Order: sequence, then structure tokens, then C-alpha cells
Amino acid sequence: MSTKLTRETIEAAEPGTRLFDSEVEGLALRVTRGGSKSFVLRYRHAGQRREIAIGSADDLTASQARRHARALRDKMAGGTDPLAEKTARRREAAARAARLTLREFSEVYVASVAKKPASRRMDSTLLRLHVLPLLGSLPVADIGREHAQKLHASLSATPTMANRAHALLSHMMAEAARRGLREAPLPQACVTKNAEKPRERFLSAPEHVRLWSVLTTLESTPQRDSAQALKLLVLTGCRKNEIVRLRWNEVDGDCLRLADTKTGRRTVPLAAAAIAVLDTRRAEARCDWVFPNATNTGPRDNVERTWRKARAAAGLHDIRVHDLRHSVAATGIAAGLTLPEIGKLLGHKSSQTTARYAHVADEVARNAADRIAARFDTIFAAPNGRLRAVK
Repeated sequence: MSTKLTRETIEAAEPGTRLFDSEVEGLALRVTRGGSKSFVLRYRHAGQRREIAIGSADDLTASQARRHARALRDKMAGGTDPLAEKTARRREAAARAARLTLREFSEVYVASVAKKPASRRMDSTLLRLHVLPLLGSLPVADIGREHAQKLHASLSATPTMANRAHALLSHMMAEAARRGLREAPLPQACVTKNAEKPRERFLSAPEHVRLWSVLTTLESTPQRDSAQALKLLVLTGCRKNEIVRLRWNEVDGDCLRLADTKTGRRTVPLAAAAIAVLDTRRAEARCDWVFPNATNTGPRDNVERTWRKARAAAGLHDIRVHDLRHSVAATGIAAGLTLPEIGKLLGHKSSQTTARYAHVADEVARNAADRIAARFDTIFAAPNGRLRAVK
């Protein structure tokens, strides 16, 4: 029994059923027990009954499925077996995949896998300098545990870079497996990752004072824009590109509403000093960017040159721009903020990222405990535990 396949009959089809179309012989809607729906064409070739998938009902309408089915039947009329042709195409694709080298696949990977611009740049650097010189000529289908170990070992002098290169290779192989270019991803434990000690350099109060003084001085020089961008980094704890590439439509009174960050959209509250910096710039705004380039056609490329100058003048030779973000976290904890509050302020996606500052919170608590203990020592040493009021 057949019926005309329409949107209504497709939507009403029950799991585990098959509805044949009344207009094209052999065309049917197949509904699995799980409820997924797809179009198939049933036919006979050389005395055998066969069935070929046409496409998902989520992607095709009944009319489109009919056009595909009629095209397949036209081929059959010329003596072609659609299923055998499809199988041959798959085998040919598999043969091509077996010959596809890692270098060739890397071009597809970089162009098609969605990543943030900074991650793309890191991938390109790792591929160019480390991964492809060692493994680029190998077929994607043949890369295995021993190749991953060889890559990781080749970077033993730079443990963190070795981990990053292995992570990239693993993700590429997982993506290749998803595309049918190899049987499976790399084994999860094919290398032992190097221990990574996170950098924990925070500015002290005197260092903050020196840096702020230098940046204020630079505001009266040609480096003014970069100096003010660095001031915002000191005050907000934002990532460098979140400030350098800031647009005016992301500045909303006493907060920043960042449209696209490493962890997605987020709101950054602004202190009075940060608002003052932005007010100064708004009075002279000349394009959509808060810190535009020389031609006002985009954001500033970087603030590193001004940073190196400011760092040297302030005597902070071991401080990176990103350490300003760590310093905001440490200062916040010293001011009494909790780790979850710090994570929210800095836009951390995972609580594990914020947990790196736990020792700072422990130190603040330890200092508080020491002050309380010292007070008790004074109480215990006083006659009858009586102390004069401290003015």
C-alpha cells in the first residue's frame, strides 16, 4: 500500500514504519525505531532486490526526494546499478584517502575546522615548524602511536610545545577519522604528557605604582594609544586582544559587553579609573575602534613595543602583558574576593582555570590567621587578659 508523501504524512509517520510513495515507484520514507526519518529507493537489479539511501528527511522535502529517485531510475534504465555505483565511489574515495598525506590534509584542516584566530595562528606555527617537517609526507591513514611518540620526543627541549604539538596531531587524527580518512583517532594514552608548571608572576603594590607612573608619562608621547590600552589591561584583567581590538559598540557605560572572547560573550564591569580612560578616548573617537590603527581602518596590530618600553622603564623585565591579568586576580583575592568571583570577573570558562590562584587565597587566609594569632598572643600576655584600647 502506498500514499503520497507530503510534509503532513512525513511528520505523522510512526517509528519503525516504512511509507511508500504513490508517485515514484520504490520511493519510501523509512522511519527507524529511534524516530529518525530518511528517504530510500527500493528497486530490483539482476533479479535481486536492493535499496539505496537518498537522504535525510530533515534535509530533503518529498519533492526533492522524488527528483533524486527519478534520476536514479533513469540511470537504472540505462543498465546502471545505483548501489554498485555508490559502493564504487566509496571505495575510490577510500583509496584516495589512503594516499592523502598529512601535509595535504593539514591544508583542509586549517581551512575548515572552526577555531579562534589565535588558535589558527598557533596551529599554523606548530605545523610549519614541527609537525609537517617530521610527519608531513606520511599518509593520514598510517599515522599511529609510534609517530605521535616520535613527534613528542623531538620537542623534549620545550615540554609545553611538545604537549601542544601532540594535542594538535591528536585533534587532526580525530577529525580525519570523523571524515572517514582513517579507521580511528590516535589512542588517548599514546604519549605521556610533560608536566606543565603554570607561570605565576604577579605584580606587587610597588611594582603596580611604578608601572602606572610610567604609563601615565607615556600618555604624553606618540605611544599614548598603546599606553592607555595597557592601562585598561592593568585595571580590567582582560586578555590583550579583548582590549586592543575593542569596539565602541562594546562599551556600555560602566561595563564592557564583549561580543566574542576566548570563552564566548561576556560582560566586564569597569572601575572608575577604567571609565575615565575610556571617557578620554571617547571625546576623541574617530572610528568604530577604541584603539584604531594609523589609518582608522581597523584595530591596533599590537601594544608590545610600548609594553617593552614601559616594562624596562618600570624595572619589570620578567613581566609579560598576560601577567597583568594574573595580577588583577591576585589583587582581587587580596581584597577579599572569592575564587568563583575571580573566575566570573576574568571570564574563565572552567573553575579549574581559576583554581590556579587558590594558593594566593591560601596565603591571604594564612596572613589573616597570623594576625589573629598575634592578637591572641598579646591578649594572653596582658595582665588578666585586659588590653588597652588600640587607637
